Amino acid sequence: MKPIESKPQKEESAKKRARQHTIAITGAGRTNYCRFVTVCYAFCSNYPYIDLCRMRRNGACKLNCDQLVTYAGTLLQMEMSMENHLQLCYPVRTLDGKELLPAGAYLTQNTMKELVRLSGMETFPVKKLLEYDTVAEDLHSICNEPPYCRIFSDSVRRKEIFKTMNQVEFVQPLLDIYGYFKTCDHYTYRHILTVSALTLLLAQELIDNREELALAVAAAPNHDFGKACVPLAVCKKTTPLNRQDQALLSHHTTAGYVLLSYYLKNPNHPAAITARDHHERCDSSGYPRRIALRNRVVEIVAVGDVFDALISSRPYRPQSYDLRTALEELSLQAKSGTISEDVVNALISCNRENHPCRTECRFSHELRGTPPPGNHYQGITPCCFVPEPGQEEGPVDSGSTA
Repeated sequence: MKPIESKPQKEESAKKRARQHTIAITGAGRTNYCRFVTVCYAFCSNYPYIDLCRMRRNGACKLNCDQLVTYAGTLLQMEMSMENHLQLCYPVRTLDGKELLPAGAYLTQNTMKELVRLSGMETFPVKKLLEYDTVAEDLHSICNEPPYCRIFSDSVRRKEIFKTMNQVEFVQPLLDIYGYFKTCDHYTYRHILTVSALTLLLAQELIDNREELALAVAAAPNHDFGKACVPLAVCKKTTPLNRQDQALLSHHTTAGYVLLSYYLKNPNHPAAITARDHHERCDSSGYPRRIALRNRVVEIVAVGDVFDALISSRPYRPQSYDLRTALEELSLQAKSGTISEDVVNALISCNRENHPCRTECRFSHELRGTPPPGNHYQGITPCCFVPEPGQEEGPVDSGSTA
């Protein structure tokens, strides 16, 4: 009597049969290696929409090898779209110029697994963040400057923030990114530190669960690390950003996700997820995936990110928002459902004397602030992958060819 196969065994048997049929259908001896790998990947990956039965129903078995490759690629691209996989608009490189993934690569599960596998071949020393260079001194300086001197005026909470951040450790390449920003893009360096402290302050107010609070600690200090992959000419541009500049800048979310997944050896690490999703919005109007943001930690980072961007100086604008106008802008976004109203109320509480409970804080919707001339807050237009002339328009999955 034939033994009954378990579900994993059935799946493995199906994959084995698929591989055998793939070799027969494509005529492995009549095609080059790259095309053969493409078709093998399309047939043998875990994408349920690409299977032999579907190929037979659609008459694909009657196609020649070149047509089959095109057909398989089209189905794979449809599957990528259905699973909402990200596609890199630009390559992701480390500070020393090593390319981790090329432009056009889809960030599939296989791609990220292969990235982690490659990262496992390297080991790096681990050091505490606050012991690196002048990070601790710079963070204290930020907390003592207006308007943050009021926000961090509660000495007990401030002490707890530094105590918590003193536990944060990074591998050396991530600390080197801090050094890069401090030397080459001081705005981003200061912004990352500020949002880190703001996130921990708001998390103390909004998160009671110790495990979830630990996620905030892990996620906060490197949300904008992907800007290391954005040209300095864009980050430090002194005139308003055009669409091309915005496309390059929006690359920092996916680039940060790839960099942190690589160095932390885990694409599900809170820091990697936060780098990818901190420009997503509660109403699905953000980028890069246009998802409805429901991650509490990322919601907190997102509010802190917008707040500091509004009240801080930037190279491309002569004047920043004043505190009241910035809080009004955040309140309007919360009222429209773009960002979390609960988080905004907590931030308003931190800006008021004696820090009243956030449930008692409601910002007046009477707009009394005045945005800087020509500096109304606007979102970024996200990038879209455009193949180079002569480059084939088709799915790129680095996990299939590595």
